[in-house]
Amino acid sequence: KEMTLKGAKILEVLKKDTDKAMTAAEIGEELFIPGRSVSGSIRKLRTDGYVDAIENVSPKKYIITEAGIAFDHTPYLVDEKNEAE
Repeated sequence: KEMTLKGAKILEVLKKDTDKAMTAAEIGEELFIPGRSVSGSIRKLRTDGYVDAIENVSPKKYIITEAGIAFDHTPYLVDEKNEAE
């Protein structure tokens, strides 16, 4: 499965506390990006089974799954722009 840099960073945030559910805005704050920007990547992570949504809260919260915990996201944390240095 393909993983984007942003997706890997989101997994990293959610892996810090695997029992903690977070909103897209809270994840965005950790990464210094807008919550809207997180939401698009979260959709792919949910489709791939790495993140679950807690639907009955507003705003919606997200939590990492067992598959997300097991997935090694670190190779995807390389920022293409810095790779050549």
